[in-house]
Amino acid sequence: MDDKHLIHFQNVALVAISDQALQDEEMEYLTFLGERMGISHESMVKAVENLENADFITPESEMERKEQLQDAIVIIASKNSEINPVEYATCLGFAKQLGFTQAQLDDMVKDFIQSITE
Repeated sequence: MDDKHLIHFQNVALVAISDQALQDEEMEYLTFLGERMGISHESMVKAVENLENADFITPESEMERKEQLQDAIVIIASKNSEINPVEYATCLGFAKQLGFTQAQLDDMVKDFIQSITE
């Protein structure tokens, strides 16, 4: 596991916690994401516990930015396809920081929701 993976995890977790509550399905996805990236359980717990002191960190490559935004979209689009407005606003700010427009975010959200409802 490298720092890029931990930053990716932290950025997505910041979107998840933006409504002041970490839902079970959000925690499940964060755990899946962390495991996929080779982040230890201890490091995931520590990162989540320290989110109040964390800031979004913009990755260097376009591919990393897009991957992080896609993971953030998974967090804001719940299983019933309803989007939490607070998390959407945070995700929009994150998207803009990553260099994406609101239209691009909305298209990515629409594509994701279509993929899970088909």
